[in-house]
Formats: sequence, structure tokens, C-alpha cells
Amino acid sequence: MDVMTHLDRIGRAFVFERFRDPLRLYLLKAGIEIVPYSAFTIMFFASLGITYILFYGFFYPMIVGVSALAVFLSTLVFWIVSVGAIVALFMFFIWSYLSVKIYNRTKEMEEKLPEYLALVVTNLRSGMSFDKSLWGAIRPEFGVLSREITMVSKQVMTGNDTSQALHEFAMRYESPILRRSINLIISEIESGGEVAAVIERVIDNLRKTSSLKKEMAASVVSYMIFISIIVMFLAPVLFALANVIFQVILSFADQIAASPGISGSAGGAAQLFESMSRLAEYGDQLTSDFMTFSYLALGTISFFSAMIVSIIEKGDIIAGLKYIPVFMTVTLLVFFFAVRAVSGAFGTFF
Repeated sequence: MDVMTHLDRIGRAFVFERFRDPLRLYLLKAGIEIVPYSAFTIMFFASLGITYILFYGFFYPMIVGVSALAVFLSTLVFWIVSVGAIVALFMFFIWSYLSVKIYNRTKEMEEKLPEYLALVVTNLRSGMSFDKSLWGAIRPEFGVLSREITMVSKQVMTGNDTSQALHEFAMRYESPILRRSINLIISEIESGGEVAAVIERVIDNLRKTSSLKKEMAASVVSYMIFISIIVMFLAPVLFALANVIFQVILSFADQIAASPGISGSAGGAAQLFESMSRLAEYGDQLTSDFMTFSYLALGTISFFSAMIVSIIEKGDIIAGLKYIPVFMTVTLLVFFFAVRAVSGAFGTFF
């Protein structure tokens, strides 16, 4: 057996039997037909490797010299928590990638569905049966929808019920538009009515819905631009100005702490001197903490702002996952350069 076969066998042990079918169906939505069990093995050993580096590089020097029992317990807890956290982080990134891929596939199907159904109607009007109309309307330019309908047609040709095959196809995707359209077609097939007329009405509704969505997206562009400018440009500059004010305060504290005339004063002046001396003593640490807070705050703001923009534009949070790297990268880069620009401009004050 080759290496990948061994990795695949080990990876199956990480996935319980009851989770394998849901996992296969979930990956099928993303266009992955075979479950890559070997990826679970690689992810596990990668987590062990990262934990090993973190343990001997950062954690072990901190516990040298303590009792053997404390070393054993802290090491056990560290490895369990660290491996679990790293695996969870890997799973989060994989889930984000697959969610975006499923979302894009679903939207592509929704966009191509009216054109495909129009060809189905043409085939029906020419005298073809519904099953053959589905198969005859498949075109390469329909992309994901063509592959899905191909699977439906193969199920029908192997003896499965047409309505059941269409229902399973619609239920695989979280798309209300796709489900409603397919359900209308299925109900008309089961009632024995004129399917072509129903499909034509479905096509009209799909095109009207698409047009309304585009108009709504165009009407909220100004809100998206407003949020983007505030988050990616104004917020970093304001945090940079706050950093300058903080540096001015620390410089003022240094001057007061170094003033010999105040050190011997009594009353309020003595309390002020003590407070300023303590502030000046921990100035470097406070500066580092403020910068860390700024990066974390801006990262959090840009993260949720990307999702807000996604909801405004697309009406779905999943679509905002692709905006998160852009928002966070631009926001943090603007803050990085704004701190240096503002510090250079107001450097004479501290």
C-alpha cells in the first residue's frame, strides 16, 4: 500500500461511523465527491508538530525547576489543550473555505437556473418527455448546475423516481429559491398538469427576483462605502492619534517625575508626583499594551464590519467571509503606517 492509503486508513479512525454520511453529503455540496480522510491524518500530525514546537520553544522553559508532579500535570494539560485548539483552528479555516465554496456554487446555480429551465421548456414544447428534456438541456456553460442535473438524470435513468431525484437535489443546498422552484415543478409533475407553463412562470419569477436583488444591492452601495471608509481608514487614523495622545501623556509624566522641585512637595502635588512617577516607570509596558489592544480592537472591528457589509450587499453572512481578509489586512496596514506618519508629524510634543 502507498502512503496515501495508510493516511486514509488512519484518517477514518478520527471520523465516527455516524458522521461519515453527513460529512460526505456536506463535501458533495462543495463539489468534493470523495471524502479526503487522509487530510484528517495530516491535520492531526501537523497539530502534534506545532504543539511540540510551542512546548519546547515557549512552555517548557517556563516550568523548568518546578516539582515533577507539576511538570507532568502541566505538560499533560498543555498537550491536550494545545492539540485540541490547533485542530479546532484548522477545522474553522476548512469550514470557512468550504462554506464559501458551497455558497458560490449555490449562487452560480441560482444564476444559471432560469437559462437552463428555458431550454427545458423548449424541449418540452418540441414534444420530448420531461426526463429527456432535463437531459437534453444540459450545457457545459451551466457549470455546477449541469453537473447536478447530470446526477439527477442518471438517477432517473437507473430507475429512481424523477420527483424524488429532483427533491434530493434541491434539499442538498440551502437555497430557498432553488427549493421553491423545484417544489413547484415536482407538484405539477405529480398532479399531471402542464409542466411547461409552470416552468415558464418559475422562470419569470426567478428573473424578477434577480432584478430586484440587483436593484437593492445598487441602492445600498453608499452604506457599504460609508462603512468601509470608516473601518479601513478613519478608525486606524483615530487609533493612531490616540497613540500620539498617550505618548504625550507619558512624556508629560516623565518630565514631572524628573522634576526635583515636585518630589519634595506635600499634599496634592506629592500625590501627582507619585502617580506620574508610577506612570513613567511602566511607560514602555503601557505603550506595548496599548498597541496590542489597538491591533486586536481594529481586527475585531474589521471582522464584524465585513459581515455587516455582506449582510447589506448579499443578505447572507457567509458571503462576508471573503471580505474578512481584505478588511483586516487593509485596516491593520493603514494603522501601521498611520502610527508612523502621525508620530513623525507630532514627534516634537514628546
